Amino acid sequence: MKRITLLATAAAAVFAVGLSGCSKEKNGLPKGDPCRLSLTGTAIDLYGNGSQASMTKVETETLPENLAVGVHVVDLISGETVSTAAIANVQHVSDASGALNNADPDNPVILTTGYTYDIYAYSPHIPAVTSATSSAIPVAHGSDVLWAKTLGEKPNAATHNVALTFEHKTAQVAFQIVADGTSNPDITGAT
Repeated sequence: MKRITLLATAAAAVFAVGLSGCSKEKNGLPKGDPCRLSLTGTAIDLYGNGSQASMTKVETETLPENLAVGVHVVDLISGETVSTAAIANVQHVSDASGALNNADPDNPVILTTGYTYDIYAYSPHIPAVTSATSSAIPVAHGSDVLWAKTLGEKPNAATHNVALTFEHKTAQVAFQIVADGTSNPDITGAT
């Protein structure tokens, strides 16, 4: 009788260990497999009659080739924010098809299946930006600034594809002032 009880106890222990190995959480975090991040990007063209209130989104177009983009990935399950993200300001470069390729292909951005991520991207890429400074990106005068975000991404395959839609946040507008012969306006000092 003792032998049967001992075998039953051992079988129960092996079964319990097997069940704990299948747990969906480890240390309070979901268990998951590695997943490579794949990005594409388009830009929204804006059209309006001159006032910001009347600007409307009319169409999207592929990003221009060789556009450098900084990408931040925020792991929501671990409690990260944009200013504490471990994956911060990873440079990607657009190709002719609109794909955003990691500028360092030997170090791809790896996500985890079962986790949830917010992804932010901006252009032009500024190498000095860190997680802590990502909310105030310094931009040179005369630069167009593009911004994109996607919230709640949940990877569930070996590659997770994200389509980012960039909007213009600032743009340089240049005017050329020309005096015509008939009105002869004074344009002294115009820039």
